[in-house]
Amino acid sequence: MSKGPDPEAWAELSATVRQVAVLLEAGLPLRGVWRHVPSSAIAQTIARHDSRGKAPGAAILAAAADHAGDTDRWVWSSIAACVITASRVGAPLAAALRYQAESIASICQVRRDIEVALASPRATAQLMLGLPVVGVIGSAVLGFDTVGVLLLTPTGWLVLAAGTGLLLGARVWTRRLEAHAQPPPIMPGLQVDLMAIAVVGGASHSRARAVVEAALTECGLGTPDHAVVDDVLALSRRAGVPAAELLRSAATELRSKATAQARAVAARLTVSLLIPMGVCVLPAFVVLCVVPIVLAIVSSTGVLD
Repeated sequence: MSKGPDPEAWAELSATVRQVAVLLEAGLPLRGVWRHVPSSAIAQTIARHDSRGKAPGAAILAAAADHAGDTDRWVWSSIAACVITASRVGAPLAAALRYQAESIASICQVRRDIEVALASPRATAQLMLGLPVVGVIGSAVLGFDTVGVLLLTPTGWLVLAAGTGLLLGARVWTRRLEAHAQPPPIMPGLQVDLMAIAVVGGASHSRARAVVEAALTECGLGTPDHAVVDDVLALSRRAGVPAAELLRSAATELRSKATAQARAVAARLTVSLLIPMGVCVLPAFVVLCVVPIVLAIVSSTGVLD
């Protein structure tokens, strides 16, 4: 099972994006800003592509292809989409990158919460999975021929197969529960953020929508969902207020909801992981420890001969 990106690596990624935003706010030009982030290998690769004349967004995508894994590539693609959108409409990029850094940090924290929630059940499961081995060894020390029963008799083979099947079932079940608890490796509200960037740059709503769609397609981020954007733009027209802040607020709300939902799933996971332990691991312990001892006792009487 893939456990998703390393939270510490994403924390470093968030810090890198935040540093770039600060440098942009300080007046450094977008082209060449990445070379001032020496602690990040991918930032240095972006700087090399940048120095070869690639457009800023294309440099980020090329560097992500060279360095990032599948999940990290999605994140860097979203950053590239921000850069492309801002470049095409002439919008300030620093604020957009700050929002991206906050979004990355929130996903990172959710994954840390999940790891904390998983720590206790994982330790308990590992202990329980080791108990059958301890039981077999202990019974052998006490003089019961449990190993011989399990390995040399047809009945023992059936018991061994049943116990192993239960343990494998528990493992698969636990991994599926953990996979279900992982938040998606995306940043909710990206399209809304991109619309805010385009609107701040002075683009009309129709022009902003076209720029955002093109950026999402160019960066391989899928087909945009216009529902939230349409609702915000309609509210902006009805109220007669600028759409940019409404869009940013909507994007923040989407991220907050996704974060709360992911944390709720992680909290429920602590209880959910007890189910495969009770249904599979405990019966496996009985099958692999208690039953072989009984079979060894019966075998010593000659009944199984």
